[in-house]
Amino acid sequence: MAYIVPENGGQPVEIPPAPGEVSIGRSDENTIQIEDVKSSRKHCSIFQENGSFKLKDNESRNGTLLNGQPAKLADLKAGDVIVIGTTSFTFKTDAAVPAPQEVEIEDVAAPSREKWVLVRIDEDGKEDVFELGEKATIGRKPTNNIQIKDTKASGVNTEIVREGPGYTVKDLNSTNGTRVDGKLLSEPVGLYHGS
Repeated sequence: MAYIVPENGGQPVEIPPAPGEVSIGRSDENTIQIEDVKSSRKHCSIFQENGSFKLKDNESRNGTLLNGQPAKLADLKAGDVIVIGTTSFTFKTDAAVPAPQEVEIEDVAAPSREKWVLVRIDEDGKEDVFELGEKATIGRKPTNNIQIKDTKASGVNTEIVREGPGYTVKDLNSTNGTRVDGKLLSEPVGLYHGS
């Protein structure tokens, strides 16, 4: 048997025999759901084919790394490390899977969440700073959290939502689209400092 083991100490997940698979991504439809803003909804899959185990990137936006190298479709061997954004997994076989350990949980205050801000810079170089909460909309209408007076923007153009430790930005079917780092969005994408 073979397993995928989260590096954060989570429980190993067995890779089923063909035609089964282990899927990883942000969607709750995956075998392993991760809250990594750089993960696509259905990021990658691990499956068995002709007696070997394979890793397949499902055309994710930010790619999948196998042992530090980009991978589209690759054979897996025991000890391989799979990285999706900032989330890591190790591929292990029966002999290499650690037994689950009992953990004593102490009552500790939850860590505080980092505050994120969005900085808008107009054509004159003037900066407006907006602190992001759980969710924000951007557009021309005054009902948006962040109102912009750009005739190319739709009434409600863009949505920014906190997901896990970061945020995801999504175009709301606007007329002219939403760009992040100069790229027109075709699906929601994770934000990072400097985007």
